[in-house]
This record gives sequence, structure tokens and C-alpha cells, in this order.
Amino acid sequence: MPPSRTVVALRVLVIAAVGGFMIGGPVYEQGFGGRSKLLFHWMMFSGFGTEVCDVHYLEHAADGTLTEVDRYAVLGVPRSPSTARSVWKVKDLAAAEALGRKLCRALPEGTDLRLKARCATTKGWRSVARAADNLCVKP
Repeated sequence: MPPSRTVVALRVLVIAAVGGFMIGGPVYEQGFGGRSKLLFHWMMFSGFGTEVCDVHYLEHAADGTLTEVDRYAVLGVPRSPSTARSVWKVKDLAAAEALGRKLCRALPEGTDLRLKARCATTKGWRSVARAADNLCVKP
């Protein structure tokens, strides 16, 4: 026997209420800039998403221009997930600097290599290196 109209209407109402509650928090927070203790809070980065950095290696020329260096081409490795994880997934500043030192060994002596990097945090992207220092100079 099929459910009565009342039961179907009640099911639709419950599903709509739960869906509205789940969607209401992100819409209220992102669309209207508000935050409520009654609505679901949504966060862009949490857990795994925070272990990633956007890294750029730049060659600094004598005239002051910066040219991006392709780390895959310099190291002679394919641009794919089968490449060593340390090349394609940089997790933090220490890993970015280590990869930069590896690039310095592969580049001609005297190259001025700079690092520009930002890493994901639970509050958004945070700049961790601004291409200020030559990575190829031994400390």
C-alpha cells in the first residue's frame, strides 16, 4: 500500500528542512558575510587541504627581472604524479627550500634563484616566501 499524502508531504518537508539547514550556513556566511551559531559553519581548508603550498622558483637576472623556472624541466622529470612526490607536492617552507637547493645544484653555477611561496592554512593562503633571498648562496 502506498504511503498517504500526509506521510509524503511530511517526508518532503523534513528533507527540505534538513537540506535548507545544511545549505543555509554556507550561503549566510559567504553570501551575506554573517556567522550564526545556529547554522552549519563551512570551512574551505581543513585537514588534508592545508598540506599544500603554491611554489614558484624565479631566476633573478642582473637587470632585476624575474623569470619563472620550470622545476620539472630543470630536474629532467615528467610533469606527472609518477614523479617523486617532493617535486610536485610541496607541503611547507622547509620542503620548498630543500627543492630549491636541489634546483640550485642542477642549474649553472652563479644562478640567482628566488623562492615565492604561499601555503594553505585554515584561514586561507599565507605567504611564506617573497623572492627576497638567493637560494643558491650557501649559508
